[in-house]
Amino acid sequence: QVTRQSLGITGTTWVGDSIVYSGSKVWGMAHQLWRVQADGESEPEPVEYSRNNALNPGYSAAANRLVYARNFWNTDIWQYQAGSATLAPFIASSVDESNPQ
Repeated sequence: QVTRQSLGITGTTWVGDSIVYSGSKVWGMAHQLWRVQADGESEPEPVEYSRNNALNPGYSAAANRLVYARNFWNTDIWQYQAGSATLAPFIASSVDESNPQ
């Protein structure tokens, strides 16, 4: 075990003597890249230039490049006015909203 962050992990890769992984405290949302030394002694640090929704990192030692995927969907809550055929955003922001009740 190299981290005790309790994150949902979506991909790992070796970068030299450390591990880079994508993790989120909220499963399926707001993943970012983290880097931790493989010795298990140091605290994980966020990868500075990764942004929200960074997934599935990979590394090429020959090119010295770290790559990752980014997901750009944004789920909002919409409302439909019964009988009027009006459909409009009800709750919308730059992060995901879901599970209306």
